[in-house]
Amino acid sequence: MKKNLKVISICFLLAGCVFLFLAKRENRPYEEAKKDRNELQEIIVLEETEEKNPLERKIDFVSLQEINPDIIGWLFVPETNIDYPILRGATDTEYLYKNYQRKKSKVGSIFTFSDMEKDFSEPHICLFGHNMKRAEMFGELKKYKQEIFAKEHSLLYIYTPTYTKEYELFSAYECKKDDITFEHKMEFYNTQYANLFQHMQEKNVLTFLEKQELKQKQIVTLSCCSDYHRTVNRMTVHFMETGKVRVRSE
Repeated sequence: MKKNLKVISICFLLAGCVFLFLAKRENRPYEEAKKDRNELQEIIVLEETEEKNPLERKIDFVSLQEINPDIIGWLFVPETNIDYPILRGATDTEYLYKNYQRKKSKVGSIFTFSDMEKDFSEPHICLFGHNMKRAEMFGELKKYKQEIFAKEHSLLYIYTPTYTKEYELFSAYECKKDDITFEHKMEFYNTQYANLFQHMQEKNVLTFLEKQELKQKQIVTLSCCSDYHRTVNRMTVHFMETGKVRVRSE
């Protein structure tokens, strides 16, 4: 009897070791991504003002360009983990499984369409990242289904080598990957832009957001898969420029 109990104990111990090993292996890519992001921020984010005004944040784009010329901007949502460089590759999916250093990565990067203008001048900017079980990359986008979280994290900032621009939340919803939500080559006030704007308003699931009038304002869409596995559904969160801009003088 004692021998059987000893064998059972050993089996449980071995099983525990296996599960621990698998858990560490599963978490390794997320830990590496978090470490990479923190190290990059220490080098690239040059200044945080005492008031912590995101418009006054300074990003070292000279160093970013030396790391990778495909880095064209920086994305920041205060009080979240969304604080990453924005990549534009030779194809729409080049940075799906590459980090900002072009190394293979399970968590990938935050990236945009390959045909997007480098100066972020288009009426609709689409930014993509992986949905994670943890907060890395766009793992927090699904929280925008929650009214309280959405209210408390309604501002977004995009930094470029020439300016910093503020955007405010105006819509969030799930859609198919081929939805018109991702149309992006258009002009302000043309039919395509008007239809896109109306579509985003109608699909919105956040009740506290008031409907906006059609304006000549830039829209930024953040998108990730609705699930952690392959799916045709996308979680999308949409922000519109507020008019607050800081022009870089350096």
